[in-house]
Amino acid sequence: MWNRVWRKRKISMKNMLWMLSGASRGYGRCIAEVVAESYGEKSNLSFVLFARGFDGLEKTSRQIHRIAPNSSVFTIQTDLSQLHFTRTMFHQLNKDLEWNKFHQISYIHCAAQIGSLNFIHEWKQSFEIEKFQSFLSTNVVSPMMLTSELLNSTRNLSRICTKLTFIHISSLAALHPFKSMAQYCS
Repeated sequence: MWNRVWRKRKISMKNMLWMLSGASRGYGRCIAEVVAESYGEKSNLSFVLFARGFDGLEKTSRQIHRIAPNSSVFTIQTDLSQLHFTRTMFHQLNKDLEWNKFHQISYIHCAAQIGSLNFIHEWKQSFEIEKFQSFLSTNVVSPMMLTSELLNSTRNLSRICTKLTFIHISSLAALHPFKSMAQYCS
């Protein structure tokens, strides 16, 4: 579906920033590649990719450069369950990025943890609060914190010149809970 939607609109706008969480594999990597393809090899895109897996981030970065060689890619290996890293990450981005040079900033959040598929049974045996907190931090708190940090980082930009877009991707489990995914669907 993404491919179909994006290919219809070949836009050649300069100075666009795409921020993607979970960009080291799966859906996050696919979105990064489709965005790069959609704007073409002559585009001047900037990407900030963050995920847990360093090797996967590097692979995604190489793919973007292969598709759109003029793009700049900034990769950040981080674990979104460790919430203190979120502020540290944005503190560093505020030093490294010139937010006011971008006409459009799009943030796509697609990082998540599935959690235990046998959560109820495991909970009956022994509830491990650390695992559950990690799960909630990644799936619930970090998207809110990342959005807040991005809004704080860009609040002084001219609203006429900069368009902000936030996309938080979920799954079918948000609408239709699955018995085997009690933790994820909660």
